[in-house]
Amino acid sequence: MNPNNNTIKFALSIEDTNVNFYNFKKSTIRGITSKVFEA
Repeated sequence: MNPNNNTIKFALSIEDTNVNFYNFKKSTIRGITSKVFEA
């Protein structure tokens, strides 16, 4: 999946222009389903 980089930055309140998101997935971590963002 290719997420919209600006939308994710806005939702997470990230202002650093050097951070670019290129993928995300759902993953189970310690029994909790979470969204994992790769940047």
